Amino acid sequence: MLMTGRIRVDRRTKNLIKRIKPHEIAVIDHENLDEVAALSLVKAKVKAVVNAKHS
Repeated sequence: MLMTGRIRVDRRTKNLIKRIKPHEIAVIDHENLDEVAALSLVKAKVKAVVNAKHS
């Protein structure tokens, strides 16, 4: 699946949430992504999430 769009990158999900805009792609480094972090990404209306860590 090919996806294009603007990306926002941060090692800390909670910092990224403050900057990301709807329909952008979140690139995070969050091991064992918890429900609070996942729901915050959903609430931010991101297009996709790329996680560099296993979760």
